[in-house]
Amino acid sequence: MIRFKNVKFVLNNLKVLSKLNDVVKMQFDESGLRMFCVDKSVISLSVFALKPEFFEEFYTKKATLWIDINKLIAVLKRVKDECVVFEPKQKALSITIEKGVWKRVFNINADEEEAFEIPNVESMKYDECLIAETDKISKMLSDASLISDAITLKAESNMLNCFVKSVDDKYETTIECEGNMNAKSKYALDYMQIAFCNEICRTYPHAKLCFKDNFPLKAIFNDTLIIYIAPRIDEE
Repeated sequence: MIRFKNVKFVLNNLKVLSKLNDVVKMQFDESGLRMFCVDKSVISLSVFALKPEFFEEFYTKKATLWIDINKLIAVLKRVKDECVVFEPKQKALSITIEKGVWKRVFNINADEEEAFEIPNVESMKYDECLIAETDKISKMLSDASLISDAITLKAESNMLNCFVKSVDDKYETTIECEGNMNAKSKYALDYMQIAFCNEICRTYPHAKLCFKDNFPLKAIFNDTLIIYIAPRIDEE
């Protein structure tokens, strides 16, 4: 059983995950609660991790559930100033909205038939990174989407250079960051825009960007949410 009050924070992150898949993998163990979403094309993976200290009360057995994320969001949207309790059952997630003695209990059945494989990202090593403002990245991606469906990122020292071109048009800009990195890679804009959507910008003012030449992008948001995006490699 885990109890928490900061429902808005959880809800904003779940809305990001829901842009990838209708199902979320919820993993409960002694390290906290981790939630995973992978798009059906296996281009992007999101991992939302809440440590035990985030919760008002944390006591749970190990459990893994595959839950309809839209149903989960719908329940959490009903919360105003109440506490929420998650309790994994054998084949369901129990959600209690409580305030004083009044409790409203929902049970969402798990669906293992919708289970997906989590890509192995633990072996991916990144030596360098840049820290950038999420709002600037979001505006950059919005600009770029007017020209093409993919964006090239080139890191040079503490500068993040961005290029987009089509047959007739092009767009480029440079964002000053913190850190030091030298790398170049290309990514699909639709997945990049999910990683830097409105919910992200409202919740996390900065992001840590890690990538290498023609290597997956790893965007880290306050060590709580991590989004991986596979590179787009053009055919010769």
